[in-house]
Amino acid sequence: MVMVLRLIDPARADFGQQLAQKVSQAPDFYRDAPVILDLETLARWPAPPNVDFAALGAAIASAGLICVGVQNGTPHLTQAARRAGLAAFPSARPAGRANAAREPDPEPAAAPPPPRAAAPPPPPRGRCPRPRTAPVVQRVVKGKTRVVSEPVRSGQQIYARDGDLIVLGTVNAGGEVLADGNVHVYGALRGKAIAGASGDREARLFCQRFDPELVSIAGLFRIADQIETDLIGQRVGIRIADDALVFDRLS
Repeated sequence: MVMVLRLIDPARADFGQQLAQKVSQAPDFYRDAPVILDLETLARWPAPPNVDFAALGAAIASAGLICVGVQNGTPHLTQAARRAGLAAFPSARPAGRANAAREPDPEPAAAPPPPRAAAPPPPPRGRCPRPRTAPVVQRVVKGKTRVVSEPVRSGQQIYARDGDLIVLGTVNAGGEVLADGNVHVYGALRGKAIAGASGDREARLFCQRFDPELVSIAGLFRIADQIETDLIGQRVGIRIADDALVFDRLS
């Protein structure tokens, strides 16, 4: 559940500006979230560049996030990160699957592509599951209810800004749906669902078949193994009461 930011080009002058713009979409959702820098793309360069990890950490802190470490770097990059006070995390891939197929990164060229923005929720206290690469935002909607008829795929993220989100199909594992207002999922919820992403504590979350990886309203959240097993597969409504998430089984 730790947010992973894949570093594509450490020399981009607008890195901090792009990251701050991303965080501003849902400030309460991202505030003080820990970040791990994924260096795998840089490690594939013919000559991995020198990276000013102290400056990167300062840019990330200015955006309201906390850089805690790196992963998938060369020994040279990892040592440089350690000198800047960052931890070195193991690869996010499970043991025994080093040769498993994965989505390739673009090969570096004279002008590397811009960094990908990250979007996963902050981790629960006392837990440190393995990092997961953040999905790419597919669409951003302003000021109206959005109805999504197709299933939400793994790695896909849909964010309804300033409005409600209605998903008619399934949210698959690894998919994320977010809204500043309410979230309705009329299929199975197997991924993540976040209502009140900008801090609206009156927002609610409704699900027809409940089996999520994570649910959250206005910064309060629970992950899968913190949810009562008798709610799995049921029709569930979620709200905030007395500064806690309340799960109601719907008839």
